[in-house]
Amino acid sequence: MSKEIDLMLPRYEVIADYPDSTRQVGQIITIDANKTKEWIESHCAFFEKYPHLFKKLAWYEHRDVEDLPKYLNNAIHEVGTGEKEIFKVVKYGHPFYVQDCAIPHWSFYAYPEWNPDEGFPMIYFEPATEQEYNAYNNISNTKNNDDEK
Repeated sequence: MSKEIDLMLPRYEVIADYPDSTRQVGQIITIDANKTKEWIESHCAFFEKYPHLFKKLAWYEHRDVEDLPKYLNNAIHEVGTGEKEIFKVVKYGHPFYVQDCAIPHWSFYAYPEWNPDEGFPMIYFEPATEQEYNAYNNISNTKNNDDEK
């Protein structure tokens, strides 16, 4: 399994103590990618049944910058050029607290290759692979060449 796929596995933070708990408040629970789809779904359903005990984390929350992907896909929202695209990240900014969204949380700014001076909050992106990036660029270059004719 690739690092980018691992980044998308559900994770939960323990946000409150509960009777007979073996987990500590603040502990991050990572779902095991080697389990069956049914096992993963049942465990996620358990954690999501108790939102007062477990907070579902965004894929980038509580990550180190070095664990973040080299490529991102703005499949969630159209930002930047206004079109859906896969791009290379030039750098990530320091974590900051996002308050102006449905669920306030810590995030990073991603600085894309097409605008390395302006960062965008990670809430807009999903991880992408180098293969997806190369395929996207091949399609984009073909489309641009067709447009020029």
